[in-house]
Amino acid sequence: MAPPASQRCPGGRKQRRPRPRAWQAAALGALGARAGAAPGAFCHRWSPGPHVLTRGGDAAAWVGPRCCGGGPRPAVARRSAERQPGAASRSWRRAAEDARLYEQRLNWVRGNASSAVRELDGAFLRNATIGEGAYPRPPRTEPRRGQNRTRADVLGLTELFEDSQPRELMFPDAAETPPVLVGEWATGQPIVGKFSSDPSLVLPPQQYGAMLTMGAADDPRASREENELWKETLSLLSETLGPLYSEAEDLVAKVRAAEERAEGRRGPVIEEFRKRVIQQMIYATDGIYDPEQLEELLAVLQVDSRLTRYLSLLERSAIRAEDLQAQIRIGQEAFSQLPEGSRDRDSAAEGVQRVYEETHSLDAAIRSCVRAAQELPETWDAEEKLREEWDKINPFKMFR
Repeated sequence: MAPPASQRCPGGRKQRRPRPRAWQAAALGALGARAGAAPGAFCHRWSPGPHVLTRGGDAAAWVGPRCCGGGPRPAVARRSAERQPGAASRSWRRAAEDARLYEQRLNWVRGNASSAVRELDGAFLRNATIGEGAYPRPPRTEPRRGQNRTRADVLGLTELFEDSQPRELMFPDAAETPPVLVGEWATGQPIVGKFSSDPSLVLPPQQYGAMLTMGAADDPRASREENELWKETLSLLSETLGPLYSEAEDLVAKVRAAEERAEGRRGPVIEEFRKRVIQQMIYATDGIYDPEQLEELLAVLQVDSRLTRYLSLLERSAIRAEDLQAQIRIGQEAFSQLPEGSRDRDSAAEGVQRVYEETHSLDAAIRSCVRAAQELPETWDAEEKLREEWDKINPFKMFR
């Protein structure tokens, strides 16, 4: 029944109810807190309203009191019927769907572990010292002999005047000959723990058959045949999830072993070649950079996919510089053993000088790779940012 007009808040207030006593205000505050209302959310005036409490003391409904200005009522907190003790927590269908999600999680982890093992086992398979064979030179045309000889053959200029002579590109073809040091795992970072600690390889807690069927019961809204089918589906899933979990657990354990094998293969091949490349970078830059700086610049070339061709050029130049340096050492040793003033000694000196001049072009190529690692990433990033800013104000982008 509505209160008398004299007790209504909106409109003219002829009578006001007395303020609640201290125990009444405390009870209302406690009840509002249980119902989820913020402190001070109620009006200072009290109006009647039903306050219903459950047996456990939780607020099942909070209706009123209204603010004297007619504001909204506080939030209502209700306890769902299925949460009551003694009621079934889920149906057979819901239990089967939960088991299916658990199976999908196990298959996902199993697939990730299998891919990681394949990737690790396929890394660093080169078990020989990396040398000239990694970047072979193009075949050279030999001078013709006999009746087919030309004037170019006589003068030894066959390669210069033959148009069909294959020429070497400035940058090696990275698709045909991928760089040896390309990729994050060739930068010297530890491999053990990188794959095995990935969140995608974390197994969920193991669930047994009794745990999958716990709390499951017939759904009163479904037919008897439907409940039986879902119950049978859950039973079949329970039988297969145990072996599936064991298989996924074994694959996850194999990832750690694959990491150790890959790191063991990387040491004698990749690490040794990486040190050789850094040494040639030191020679080419005449000690301008510290070895630590050159290691960081080499890591940039290894990780940034936009600089892959510069990494190929650096590797090829370093390998050929080593070969020329070996020729210089052999020539110098032969020069020191020849008698002074002899023609052979002069020829040896000319040969050493010619090889030494050839190393200058390789040093220039190595220095260009170092500058590329220093400048190009920042330049390309700035160009991309500028392109994005221009694209925002482009009035014609809607017509693309």
